[in-house]
Amino acid sequence: RTSHHLMTTRQIKFHHGLGDCVYFAHQLPLYCKRGFDFEVACQPNKEFLFAPKNTLHAGAMHLPLPWSHSTSPLESLDDTNYWLANKGMMNFSAEPMPDIGAPTAEPWEEYCAVHIPLEPRIPPEARREVAEYFRDLPRPVVLLHGTGNTARESKSLPQELAREIYRTILDATGGTLLLLDWDNRVPRVAHGRIRHLTDDWKRLRLDELLSAISQADLLVGVDSGPMHLCRF
Repeated sequence: RTSHHLMTTRQIKFHHGLGDCVYFAHQLPLYCKRGFDFEVACQPNKEFLFAPKNTLHAGAMHLPLPWSHSTSPLESLDDTNYWLANKGMMNFSAEPMPDIGAPTAEPWEEYCAVHIPLEPRIPPEARREVAEYFRDLPRPVVLLHGTGNTARESKSLPQELAREIYRTILDATGGTLLLLDWDNRVPRVAHGRIRHLTDDWKRLRLDELLSAISQADLLVGVDSGPMHLCRF
């Protein structure tokens, strides 16, 4: 690093959920392009998203970064300013991050164009394990994530709707439905082409989850971490 980068390195603590970490990881290139550098302290299970710039435990110098929802009234949004409701966009220049300007159409286009090639960093053993599990499943393999962690009541699928979605996917595809459920919160249905993540396989690490998404044929998800992870 140059001395300029050393002077502008910010130590940030970002202990938010998976979806918000995806947003933040895609923000960072815009700051770095403007001469700033960062050391991100995140939860250990999120470090894969920020490697190689991360620490597992925040020190005294790591400043927590709040992560706010948009305050723009929905009735004020249209096809010219819809990005004002985007959490990633509305948290640009939020302290303690550097001020890189107000959210406008120009940085929104730049933010949308960010591509982080995270998939090549998936360890070979994670790829192999997913491939071995998927090998004997009827195709297409459809991943379904229907229950979120935050704002669960408003974003998660009601159980009867979830069951109807199971039936529709099974009837339409002839493939396998894998329920992405880490906390035993989705309805179980006895069916030869339904698999439950922890009943029938294992709890996936983030690199394994990304590998599963890349090797599956389709992911159906609510506004939650796995859907946002597809950004990578």
